[in-house]
Amino acid sequence: MSDARDPRALLRALFDGAVQGALPFDATWEWLTGLTLTGPVHLLALGKAAHAQARGVVAALADLGHAPVDGLIVTVAHDTPPHPAVRVVVGDHPVPAARSLAAADAIDDFVRRLTPGAHVIACVSGGTTALCAAPRAGVTGDALGERFRTLLASGRDIVAMNAERRTWLRWGEGRLAAACRGAGAARIDVAVVSDVLNDDLASIGSGPFVEITPSDTPPSHTIIASNRVAQDAAERQARALGCVVHRLAAPLVGDARADGRVFAERLLALPRAARPTIVIAGGEPTMTLEAAAPDAAGGRMQAFALSAAIALHEAREQGASTRAITVLAAGTDGRDGPTDAAGAIVDAATVRRIAQLGRHAKQDLAAHRSYHALGAAAQLVRTGPTGTNVADLVLGYVPPQ
Repeated sequence: MSDARDPRALLRALFDGAVQGALPFDATWEWLTGLTLTGPVHLLALGKAAHAQARGVVAALADLGHAPVDGLIVTVAHDTPPHPAVRVVVGDHPVPAARSLAAADAIDDFVRRLTPGAHVIACVSGGTTALCAAPRAGVTGDALGERFRTLLASGRDIVAMNAERRTWLRWGEGRLAAACRGAGAARIDVAVVSDVLNDDLASIGSGPFVEITPSDTPPSHTIIASNRVAQDAAERQARALGCVVHRLAAPLVGDARADGRVFAERLLALPRAARPTIVIAGGEPTMTLEAAAPDAAGGRMQAFALSAAIALHEAREQGASTRAITVLAAGTDGRDGPTDAAGAIVDAATVRRIAQLGRHAKQDLAAHRSYHALGAAAQLVRTGPTGTNVADLVLGYVPPQ
């Protein structure tokens, strides 16, 4: 591969390939075709990947000569259901409100419709916690939303947040599994798209089918897609294109702005090889929303990218060679924070572009206005909803010697 290739185009192609590698349709289809069906199938798909997973289930059932007798999808946007027996309900994300309460009630209706001996085929992916959030007795919907807002602004990671949130929720901590079994379900199989770095089942979607006290017939869980799967796909594609590949062993779990700077410094310090080098990292950095401006906008990947751009800019000012070093940071679900962007792609010239448009990169980063700064400089990555959610992916490009 020649260094003349556009590093931005290369990183975007690798990101798209990583997302494709973690798409849940094929993985769900393969998982279900390996199951033995024991009763009428009731399909429940929850989370940002719910549509794709539900389509995978329905397609696999058709190949096996079956169809769901009932079904419910709870997700972030409406789409045509894959079967007439399946209903779609849209919840709120990332802060639950009236639609999430309605989604939780729809799950209640789904449970009541279970037939004796039912085989529940469940699909759980990231976003489930908020999308079907309803409080347990004694907490109002408004109070629940405020609790979510406080946690989201705290800078705690998803595992720590869901360890607390699942105790509040109607369907957290395995209560959905218990309800299904109490309504007559004889078997529950769960296909999981993990947005949690250690694939802790109790943390993914707040563990609606993960019981604190295991029953005699516990649900069976299978991780079918994860951040590691996405990183694997990016690595295969980069190596096929002739790149040297470095993967960071430690996940990105610290403050997004600090992690962005450290990642850029890693690229600057990396010895140049005879071929382009791609650095791959995954994780879910955190954000603490202190000193947020009234017009704050952006997510952790945009903050990560803007911080990396500032570090590259400062290195260039100090005489370091930053030629063609480029960083892409984006969420695999296509939505970084409450914005229409998945993340951003930046280099050492990004800060100058931002300044030419009358903005100040450091001030915008400090005030959590990364979306405005990166958008003004045309550095945002927009993919639209991807149909999967396996946390965040960061790719770095270092040109050859």
